[in-house]
Amino acid sequence: MLRKALLAALLAAVALPAAASPITWSPDGKQVAVAFKDGVAVAAVDGSSGWTLAGPGGKCPVWSPDGGSIVYSLPENGVAAAWVYDVKKGRTRKVAAEVGPPYAWREDGQRFVGFSGSPEGTVEAVWYNLTDRGVTQRRALPCRTVEEDPGDVVWLPETDDVAFVGRDGAQADVYIVESGDVTRVTRTGDIIGFALSMDRKELVWGRRGPNPKYILVTLYALNLESRGSRRLPLPDRIPALNPSPRQAPTGLGRAYPAAGLDALALIVAMAPAPASSSACWLGKLDGTGAIVRKWAGVPGGLAVVWSPDGRRVALFDGTVTLIGLDGSQVKLPAR
Repeated sequence: MLRKALLAALLAAVALPAAASPITWSPDGKQVAVAFKDGVAVAAVDGSSGWTLAGPGGKCPVWSPDGGSIVYSLPENGVAAAWVYDVKKGRTRKVAAEVGPPYAWREDGQRFVGFSGSPEGTVEAVWYNLTDRGVTQRRALPCRTVEEDPGDVVWLPETDDVAFVGRDGAQADVYIVESGDVTRVTRTGDIIGFALSMDRKELVWGRRGPNPKYILVTLYALNLESRGSRRLPLPDRIPALNPSPRQAPTGLGRAYPAAGLDALALIVAMAPAPASSSACWLGKLDGTGAIVRKWAGVPGGLAVVWSPDGRRVALFDGTVTLIGLDGSQVKLPAR
């Protein structure tokens, strides 16, 4: 009982509800799976079919690259567990106890990685094999929590290695686990976005600007073969957000780089407490774009996930809206 209580407390620290991703795209971009209060549900993005329940409760769904499975988290007795929904068979089964989100799949769709609390108060990465029906590897990590925003953990192509954003208090950095060894890639402590490029050759991350009046965010890419890094060409000032020091957000919540490395979504705070307000900006890396959603409250009130082709995002605020870089918007029917 003591061990379960300890694991529950530790996993609660790993899984921050405000940051958890409630939505995932199918690999072909034709469907989305969304974690609603009554379960994980699936719908076609063209509106041709309504919501079909895929799992009894749960959160943080992630669709496998082969399209055959959706892994999601469903707590048992207060402790997170990994469940997998078989898309073809329409069946759900628990696969790994005490393994919580975030999750990332290997490209074959047969293995995924999740995270578990450790008795030392840190986090373990846990690799699970669907074919063998068991855990194949565990690795203690030198951080206390792992980010849950979309894409903040990725499986590196053609390996059994993963990269993720780990956090110690207010410090967030990029880490890579390779052949069981953990490497801390960044030491700036200001990472607010993460992705794997569409060609799967680069890791991309966003760094919070030191002052949003002048620089909102900077983007960097790491070549996975040469391990050389480069700064992506994003202007310091974005006309729709911070055209001048007097017209700028009061803070930056999250950055979501598109896998094509040509577009970006930003969640910003437009007014501080007590009259908090936030906005979502969507645009290209040349700074052209627009604010596509405003709302009263803090930046954590909205989730954003890019489509596989990097041409539109799914916004979730209790309902799902698909917004394209061309300005198109489609709101899916409410459940």
